Amino acid sequence: MAKAKFRIGKLVSTPGARERVSNGEMLRALGRHVAWDWGNVCSEDAEANEDTVNERTRLLSSYTTRGGVRF
Repeated sequence: MAKAKFRIGKLVSTPGARERVSNGEMLRALGRHVAWDWGNVCSEDAEANEDTVNERTRLLSSYTTRGGVRF
């Protein structure tokens, strides 16, 4: 897992993601998230993440599993 560039707070996911995404893929996505790789978010959400990462507010990321499930 990549070295975290910020302190991890509360992690949330939808029930659908928890049902359809393996723990391994969730952990890989978390590694990307803490390395400031937000995945499949629009440029506005990515910019908002960059602006607020040290303010301990919401950070949005979205990833796709190897099987094509977006979470």
